[in-house]
Amino acid sequence: MIIKKSHLILFLISFVLGSILLAPSIFAQTSPSPITDSPVTQTQPDGQKCTAVNPDELEGISGDELVRRWMNYAECRGIDIHQTPGRSAECGPGDYKCEQLNRQQQKPMDYSIWFMSSHTITLSRGLDPLLEDYINDDPTHQIPVIIQLNRDTSIAEMIELIRLGLRYYRGSALENRAYLTFVPASSIQQISTRSYVAGITLFKPSFKYNLIPKTEDKVATFVSTIETERPQHRLDLGNLEIEVVQYDTTLKLYETKMSASQYDEVANFEWVKFIKVVPNSVPENQLIKAQGKTDNYSNSGVIPATDNKSDEDTGDRRLVSIIVGLIVITACILILSRLKRKRVQ
Repeated sequence: MIIKKSHLILFLISFVLGSILLAPSIFAQTSPSPITDSPVTQTQPDGQKCTAVNPDELEGISGDELVRRWMNYAECRGIDIHQTPGRSAECGPGDYKCEQLNRQQQKPMDYSIWFMSSHTITLSRGLDPLLEDYINDDPTHQIPVIIQLNRDTSIAEMIELIRLGLRYYRGSALENRAYLTFVPASSIQQISTRSYVAGITLFKPSFKYNLIPKTEDKVATFVSTIETERPQHRLDLGNLEIEVVQYDTTLKLYETKMSASQYDEVANFEWVKFIKVVPNSVPENQLIKAQGKTDNYSNSGVIPATDNKSDEDTGDRRLVSIIVGLIVITACILILSRLKRKRVQ
């Protein structure tokens, strides 16, 4: 019996739908990991290459993976993970390098840093009092903080910070061993008590900008992000009716059009790193120093993605795709069986 044209069309549609739905699930199982190894390597005498741990290349990597990379690097180089770089109690005669390192370790702490080539901000000695408000709050809330170290850390100490929730963000290194990052509220107190930590400071909205335009017209303005772009960023800006022109992935910043009165609102988003007028958008004499900036957040902001959330979401979507795909394929098989029976008759 000749197969009807309508049956053939139905089969082709079902086959195509099944292929589209199952393809992402199949390829998701075999696609390479997005983790990029650092190109900075050192070769040991036996030819083994030791991959250095470069924080600027490890944004978004889970804590377990960061620990693994540090341990692998230490093992490859034969480094004692408890050894603190540059620390030496005694220097041999004429060991000027050792003496220089010791002098650097003994220098008094400088708690002021020149932030983003714009203005000076002063960091806290020990625990910033404003962070105490977060300690007894939601323990999973990822807080934007600046952690300042009082010396170079050992690999074991770096791993300790990672296990307390510290993550790497490209461009997080500031001045004077200060680092801008997110940590969970539950770890703030523990981090502040570590002997190698000079202080932990809430990354305040007031830190994020210094000069604003005199005019209330919307001006081309850069909004830099601590973490890489997320859909919530555009949603937050859109809710303030701020026009987003583009996002530069390399520089991690949005080019927007916003007014001076919106600086406080944008700085209130915890994912924002700094706000600055695009050069030549307005004459320099039309820029004034901002006054009356807030030093605390008026909302909880946006919590950065955790290690497992995206994996769970991806797994759920993959399961749904597989189920739907199997249903479509089963329908195709039933149609073929029916057509085969008709041919036999």
